[in-house]
Amino acid sequence: METFLRQIDLPGGLHAATPERGPQVDARQKEALRRACREFEAIFIEQWLKEVRRTLPESVALPLSAGEGLYRDLADEALARALSNGKGIGLADLLYRQLAAQLAKTEAVHGETGSSGR
Repeated sequence: METFLRQIDLPGGLHAATPERGPQVDARQKEALRRACREFEAIFIEQWLKEVRRTLPESVALPLSAGEGLYRDLADEALARALSNGKGIGLADLLYRQLAAQLAKTEAVHGETGSSGR
């Protein structure tokens, strides 16, 4: 009988299999998925902050130097990560629920396929 090994191609190998049990979504994989969702939310917030900042008029009397622009970008990134690591805006939780459900469905389908001696 062929050993059933399968890995879904998601960042960080979120879905690993063992020959004995077939694919299983364990706590490590769920935590990796949660981290990926939080990271996505942080990137989304950072981009949103940059776009909002673009709509604000810059001071003609005191234009930003290159260093100030870099500092502002770093501050936006830090703010986005802090917001995402806290309660966030809800995007990470929404993504996690959607992707975890999809991962569980994929697990069920592949688990049934793997147990049929494929």
